[in-house]
Amino acid sequence: MAIGDWSAAILCLDKDLVEWESQVLAWARSEGSCKKWRDKAKEVIEQKLRHALRQVELDTDEDDVLDLIADVTPLNHSACFMTLHLLANDKSIGSGDQWSVKSEMYYRKFQDNWPQALGLISIDVDESGTLEDGEKYNVGGVTFVRGS
Repeated sequence: MAIGDWSAAILCLDKDLVEWESQVLAWARSEGSCKKWRDKAKEVIEQKLRHALRQVELDTDEDDVLDLIADVTPLNHSACFMTLHLLANDKSIGSGDQWSVKSEMYYRKFQDNWPQALGLISIDVDESGTLEDGEKYNVGGVTFVRGS
């Protein structure tokens, strides 16, 4: 079933970030959580998804193509990597410091993970909750499954 409301979708939580960086909550102590950076990461991912799903958007009459994503779980690792990249980047005071090194490392992880995450996204065009293999979109070498 489609998520129905992209704006309410949560791509990752602070506990997901801790799996990659055990000290991440200490990094964000002044903010109380990593929500600020998780929200920024979601915005970056949203832009990338809108670009990748442009043809799907043109082929459907859905107000927001992102509402047709059946499950955001495949985006979790990408969201974690982008969040950690943005957080470390904000803490960096210059090229070559420990934060810029972490920021670059997590950006590379994001770039490496993104094609895989994109390839796992399912599009439920009719919001039936059933995704049929017979109907697929192929966008930039990535096949998006869509519902019948």
